[in-house]
Amino acid sequence: FDDYEQVNIAKDPSKVNILWQGGIAHYEDWYPLRESLEKITNKYPQVHWTIWGALFPWFKDRIPPHRYTYKSWCHYEEYKLRLAMIGHDINLAPLTDHVFNRCRSAIKWYESSVLKNPAATLAQNTGAYKAEIEDGQTGLLFNDPQEFEDKLSLLIENETERKRLATNAKDWVNENRNAMTEVPKWVQY
Repeated sequence: FDDYEQVNIAKDPSKVNILWQGGIAHYEDWYPLRESLEKITNKYPQVHWTIWGALFPWFKDRIPPHRYTYKSWCHYEEYKLRLAMIGHDINLAPLTDHVFNRCRSAIKWYESSVLKNPAATLAQNTGAYKAEIEDGQTGLLFNDPQEFEDKLSLLIENETERKRLATNAKDWVNENRNAMTEVPKWVQY
């Protein structure tokens, strides 16, 4: 928790900022959601996307440029501060279910949960997200593009639910993944 700046970001109350971050290795995770992203953008004028990392051509073809902000990769020393300064309301973590993705950690959920104003996470029901996020309590899980669209709509429309999920996630991460409390237990063991 001490590694992430606890800053208050002045947010535009008329916007819902949705973050997706990842590299080209996430193409297969992100591509199946392309139609849902376009539908969400068309349905909700308040949605603004923040894309951090790989900006795929299909995304640029479907989402108008004024509806997203692109952030390129940065040095690791800058990463945590940049994440804390994005001010996103919703964090997306799609992962196609296959052997490699089942070995990934839930780091994107942890990181968006430890911020001063944590973001609610919508993650694919696979791997570490499936194992650690309690659907409807500490985040939302989806299995297919339609469920992604439905649950993302809920998060966009219901600020109270967004904040409840984000607060619960922050508490869970603090209790279960905070190195300052967990590492001493492991050393003692």
